[in-house]
Amino acid sequence: MLAQNHISEEDFGNPVHLQSYLKHPSPEMRFLVLKGLCTVSESPEKARKIQVLLPDIVEALQDTNTDMLMKALPVLRNVMAHVERRTASGPALQLAEKLLPLFDHESSQVREHSICLFQAVVKPVLRQRKKEMKRTVHRSLLPLYFHMRDQSESVAKASGEALAVAAKFLRRKELKRLAKTEQTWNIRECLVRTHLGLPQLGKHARPEPAACSRILTPFLPAQSPRGLFCRPLCPPCPQDAGGDPGEGVQAP
Repeated sequence: MLAQNHISEEDFGNPVHLQSYLKHPSPEMRFLVLKGLCTVSESPEKARKIQVLLPDIVEALQDTNTDMLMKALPVLRNVMAHVERRTASGPALQLAEKLLPLFDHESSQVREHSICLFQAVVKPVLRQRKKEMKRTVHRSLLPLYFHMRDQSESVAKASGEALAVAAKFLRRKELKRLAKTEQTWNIRECLVRTHLGLPQLGKHARPEPAACSRILTPFLPAQSPRGLFCRPLCPPCPQDAGGDPGEGVQAP
């Protein structure tokens, strides 16, 4: 019945009883529940009823299985899109934290969906919870920046859009502008200058390429069996200070 999106409100009933199944030791059982919830959560009314299961669905993100994650992420997206902002604020904080590790998942689909969901959950946070969310958003800047050069074009696009949203949330006007115009090398300098902190540099000073690489290298995305997901990041040519092409020092 869960797998039918035309199931009536009366037949759907109270989803609380599904909590035990979401914690079931059998992966097949957990997958079946998420598969059903993925379908019924497309209905705004049912998505609002499912919000009682949010903590349990968020916990499902710890599973590394791609199929499991690709069911959990759409359910979370659907539920978060239809709950009231006041109600969504608390789960959004927990969810944003859980999404960060998925930015480097071996599946490009998981990377894309987790980044898009992160972008969505940053927005509904109420003013009184923004201080808590800022810590997580700060941690997202470097992963999002590196994935702007992801080997998957859809992941790269989602990363640029999410970085612009994160910059707006943090009130970083320069970073927001650079993210929207995809000036990756200038974003790199901006992050070195303002996020990682180089107090000796003036606002308009340009850190050396070697310094950028040395500072940012420890924050490169995790490696998969196929190597780094991101394409090399190169500094601009002297005659093209606003762009990315040209030869230069590559991040290892």
